[in-house]
Amino acid sequence: ADDVVVARALPEGLRTGPGAFAEGDAPPALPVAPVTPAIYLVGVDDAGRAEVDRLAYALRLEGINVGADVRGRSVKAQMKSADKSQARLSTVIGSGEIEAGTLQLKTMATGAVSPVALNAHALAAACR
Repeated sequence: ADDVVVARALPEGLRTGPGAFAEGDAPPALPVAPVTPAIYLVGVDDAGRAEVDRLAYALRLEGINVGADVRGRSVKAQMKSADKSQARLSTVIGSGEIEAGTLQLKTMATGAVSPVALNAHALAAACR
């Protein structure tokens, strides 16, 4: 009785699973619009990765598209990913930046770097 599966009836004419489409047909492709992040956050060390997670969450709550690594890759790999994502801005976060309370915000198109306070409100303002 513990392995009971509850299923709801499908609306008339809707089929799923094997046989839902004619043989050789594929399900219709759904259009997916690529999302370009406004900022890409790079975590250098464990403290930096934790701060990246915190800031990414806070920025997303403010409606900012954020790119960040979730696999624990090297800084070099994260920077390549930031470049490929076509993010407008990027910043590197590590223990030093956390202690200083300041980030160096890089404009990806020009390479220009400017300091910004290490908080979600300052980063959100820079992204807008």
